[in-house]
Amino acid sequence: DLLGLLFREMHLLNDKARGNEEVEEDAISVALQEMLLAYNEDRTEVAFVHDSIQSAAYSLLDPKKLAAFHLQLGRILAQNLSHETWEKHLFIVAHQLARGYKLISHRDERVVIAGRIFLRAGDKA
Repeated sequence: DLLGLLFREMHLLNDKARGNEEVEEDAISVALQEMLLAYNEDRTEVAFVHDSIQSAAYSLLDPKKLAAFHLQLGRILAQNLSHETWEKHLFIVAHQLARGYKLISHRDERVVIAGRIFLRAGDKA
C-alpha cells in the first residue's frame, strides 16, 4: 500500500524537509501514536487507517501547489519502485503524473511519461 509513502512525502514536501530521515521518522511515529496510520500485517508498510484521515492530511497541502506536489510524487514513485512493485502500482503512478503533467516543461520527460507510463496504464486498463 502506497498511502504510507504518500503521507511521508506529503509531510516532507509540505515542510521542505526532504532528505531529513529524523523528520520522516518523527512524522510517522506521531501518526502511528495518534492512530492515523497503522502497520500492515508484516509491519513493512504503513497506511492511513481511514479514507477520511487521508483526505484530512491531503487538505493540509496548499491548493495552489497541488499539481506540483502530484508531479513530484509521481516522479518519486516512478524512480523508486522496483520492477515488481511498478506493475502493481502503475495506476497510482500514472494518476499522480497526470495530475501534474501540464507543469512538465521538458519535451523528453513528457514523451517518456506519455509513451511509457500512460500508454502502459491504458493497455493494462
